[in-house]
Amino acid sequence: MDISLTPNSTTEAAKVFYQVMQGIMGAFPQYTSSGVHITGQSYGGHYAPIFASYITQQNRLKAPGTLQIPLKSISIEDGFMDTRVQFGAYYNYSVSPSNPYDIKPFNDTLQQQLFTNMFGPGGCQDRQTACNSKPADKICADADAFCVDKVEDFWDISARRSENDIRYLLPYPFPAPFFIAYLNRADIQAAIGASNNFTPASVQTSMAFSSTGDDSRTGELVTKSMASLLQQGITVALFTGDADYDSSMISAQIVAANVGAANWASAGFVNLMANSDGQIPGEVKQADGFSFTRLFFAGHLSAFNQPEAALRIQERVIKGVDIATGMTSMAFGKNLITKGPLESTFREGPATVQTQVVPKGAAYDPHTHLPLLPKLAAEQEPEIHPLVGLTAKNIRKILREDSSTTYLDTIV
Repeated sequence: MDISLTPNSTTEAAKVFYQVMQGIMGAFPQYTSSGVHITGQSYGGHYAPIFASYITQQNRLKAPGTLQIPLKSISIEDGFMDTRVQFGAYYNYSVSPSNPYDIKPFNDTLQQQLFTNMFGPGGCQDRQTACNSKPADKICADADAFCVDKVEDFWDISARRSENDIRYLLPYPFPAPFFIAYLNRADIQAAIGASNNFTPASVQTSMAFSSTGDDSRTGELVTKSMASLLQQGITVALFTGDADYDSSMISAQIVAANVGAANWASAGFVNLMANSDGQIPGEVKQADGFSFTRLFFAGHLSAFNQPEAALRIQERVIKGVDIATGMTSMAFGKNLITKGPLESTFREGPATVQTQVVPKGAAYDPHTHLPLLPKLAAEQEPEIHPLVGLTAKNIRKILREDSSTTYLDTIV
């Protein structure tokens, strides 16, 4: 597979994204007349801030023949944003202070092994420091590979629980993959004007990004980009499921603090009022246009577990109102902050933690926060695309484990 013409970093991809946006705005000006809002999930924690920052830079340059992109906000769901913070937080989330579901799968020996892998000499932290001190493709790619193999995947291998949602044993059954077959139906493609099949992730792009260690060398730029966007009056909203190991709420809050937004240190957590069933789906900390929301009973795909709350968050970001209630304008410069405890201390406990593997085809009840067993027998299940459930980050893991890429080459 030739990846020589494929963008191999978030900063290079930002240039392509900008050109695509120029084309979309030229063809469909009616869709951007009220503003542009960028939202990302998981590795979108890299994409959204850096793409947005590049857009603002190009807007200032005003190159002949280009259109001004009226960027209003970015929002990031369960973002993997800064490896300098987020790899270390795997230890914090699994060992100390641990997670709010009281899942502690490691004995003393495993805890010490994880600590050594992360913080010991030559461990993940040292490799992240080396990468960010002298960013070079091999140094950063090696750092990323080591940290994923010895720190991130330590949970999967030793706990046998899902990174996406620690309440579930592997293999993780959610979300149901049927949307891929739906999007590839001829009538649906004709209705939306699609000329290509939908594929959930790009193997080619994943290979290119792996070659440069983009994951491990971009954290500082992500943080600085968010700070710059806020200074320009662009809203930045983060929301994370508290059952997410992959991009944990501990790491997200550290990243949020590192952004250094005005009045952030004095803001506190308040209830998120968003669900029509009366449940409190999470807690919010907000200072003017910057917010972090912790979603209860939700994993790495928090919009799947808390769909109504996630929708309300996005609606409120677009409307420019406070995340907690949707009732107050959060215009920059008003010094409006949420007033409550400085820490979010709610603990769900083990009530929704699964002790047996949940079968394929199960559904999820966002009201009870429990799985609903499938009605279809296994032989009745529709054929599933082999890439279903694989994000670009997942594919990069496979590539590191099998450098021949034989498996991936057979399905693309």
